[in-house]
Amino acid sequence: MTMFSFVLAAALTINPKEKSVTIGVVSCDPGVDQEIEFLIVGPDSEHAYESLFTTEAPILDIAKAFEKVGLPKGKPVEFCSYFPTGHRLEMKPSISDFITDSQPQEESLKSIVYTGGTRHHDDTPVASTNMPLALFALYNLPQSLIQLDDTLPQSPTYGRFKAKKKIKKGERLEITFKLVPNSCDKYIDAKFDDLKSAKNVLASLKAEAQNAPISVKPIFSENLTVEEATAIAQALRAIQSPRVKINGLEDRQLFYSSFLPLEAWKDPKLRLVQPVEIFLGQTPENDKLRIVNVDWSDPNSNEPKYEEKFYKGGQFDKIGKQDTCLVYAKKDTPLKRIYELKRRYPKTMVNWYVYP
Repeated sequence: MTMFSFVLAAALTINPKEKSVTIGVVSCDPGVDQEIEFLIVGPDSEHAYESLFTTEAPILDIAKAFEKVGLPKGKPVEFCSYFPTGHRLEMKPSISDFITDSQPQEESLKSIVYTGGTRHHDDTPVASTNMPLALFALYNLPQSLIQLDDTLPQSPTYGRFKAKKKIKKGERLEITFKLVPNSCDKYIDAKFDDLKSAKNVLASLKAEAQNAPISVKPIFSENLTVEEATAIAQALRAIQSPRVKINGLEDRQLFYSSFLPLEAWKDPKLRLVQPVEIFLGQTPENDKLRIVNVDWSDPNSNEPKYEEKFYKGGQFDKIGKQDTCLVYAKKDTPLKRIYELKRRYPKTMVNWYVYP
């Protein structure tokens, strides 16, 4: 006789045939309509007060259970990859049975994805050792093994999800996560060489997304101009969704949103921090570096003084610990010039924005 369900522990059952994992959880009862940041955390988590449930089994055992049923790891969020990717999971009871979303039009509760979370060098989950020990965070937390299938930064998301009903503290439930067949994101490198071919690339991405969710890494040719790159970035932003995830960047290039900076960032008075600013000249030797210092030393004034100083573009010692750079270029400047500029600057300069 073949057995398809295996009890790994009283709190954990797997079904390899169905590719499902059933987890015993205990209610934390944060209160009806109480803001929560987690659906499920591990039994020793210090964040149970902002979670609906804690698991009975350790996170490490749960991660091994997913591996035993053959569920491949996806990719958690990281720098310039703001959508989680992987296989979709069916959850029973449904997540909408437990929580409410103050932005239901976004449909963020519609789909959940198994990323497996970030891992240590020995492939053990970070969530099994590091707080908050998240099995299922409701914002984009890299360590969380399970994520909502959307881009949900922590600060803007806080307060959005609330407990839907009261479940008495300590009450035990079982939640099953089952693999949805043929549901993994398809990873695509989209190369943009010029505006004419870009239209075809964008059309093909839309067509691909009709068949399966896709995770797209845009590759901007160094021959594109700043103006062309901006137009393509705007088109990518228009199609971005949980179905078309614009994720990642090519080595030594820029993330697509680097070409979509806010106009308000140009004004030192409207910025919370003062980034490095570079004005491109005809040649690198003619580049100008601007540093804006904010002086609050006048005790008789409620407003600071803004003092700007200009230096040659390569005077890296003037940058300090800044990690953000605004680049001002002509519309017809080729991206090769921008890429070369980035390579000359310290690797600690990670956030780049380009104004045409």
